[in-house]
Amino acid sequence: MIDSDTDQRLTVKRPTKWTVCEDILLAVVAAVQLDVEKLFMITEALWNILKEKHGYADEDLLQMVQDIDLRDGQLDGKVARQPNPPCSNCGRTLMGRHPVCLYCGAVAVRAPFDR
Repeated sequence: MIDSDTDQRLTVKRPTKWTVCEDILLAVVAAVQLDVEKLFMITEALWNILKEKHGYADEDLLQMVQDIDLRDGQLDGKVARQPNPPCSNCGRTLMGRHPVCLYCGAVAVRAPFDR
């Protein structure tokens, strides 16, 4: 490419492996931020429904959040990881997030908020 004002050749910078990775990471972060914002709005909407329809107060929510936080004995703003539960069929420990027991093939039944 030639710059007509200075009649010098300009080099075109090609994206490097790192700039491509940065672009991908920025896109992923932006998508996660949108997901978090959406979840925040949904949570707020659900809480407003509970307050309006069932008479709960903000103090009830704060107390429940604190109770959940203290399940591991530490008030640290984190939900403690629970050990993997046993298989309902063979009794062996379920591995990771696998949808079936690796030992007997039974479908892993987990609670909705298991981590």
